Formats: sequence, structure tokens, C-alpha cells
Amino acid sequence: AGERAARGLLRRESADDGVPGFQKNDYLDEDAFWAQVDLAAERARGYAARIRRGEVATTPRGGSCPSWCELGSMCRVKR
Repeated sequence: AGERAARGLLRRESADDGVPGFQKNDYLDEDAFWAQVDLAAERARGYAARIRRGEVATTPRGGSCPSWCELGSMCRVKR
């Protein structure tokens, strides 16, 4: 769907390592980098807890399942 540049989070101290393709605002100082890592871990734990409780949203795009989907035997969307 077009050309996209690499994006991500890198520690500013690794900027000298010459990782190609990243933008200068992808490099964060130590505190900002680890704050983002902690936030991601917290969100992942929250999502995992919701999945364990069975809180799995079933909202296919367009409101109905695509004809090519092979997961009907385990899906909660009524067909």
C-alpha cells in the first residue's frame, strides 16, 4: 500500500549505531524510552487480562465476516 519508512522507538544512545531508516524523533532519552516500554507492558497485561475474562470484541469490518475467513468454528460472530 505504498512505501513506508521504518518507525519505532530507539534509545538515543544507540543513535550512533547507524540503524538505517529511522527518524530522529524515534530516538528517545533513557527515561522516555523506558516509560514507553512500561506503558506497552501495562497495556499488554491489561489486554491479556481482558482476554482471560472472555472480553473479546467481535466487530468485523463492515459488520459481517468476509467469505474467505476460516475461523467460523471458533468465532463468536453469528453467521
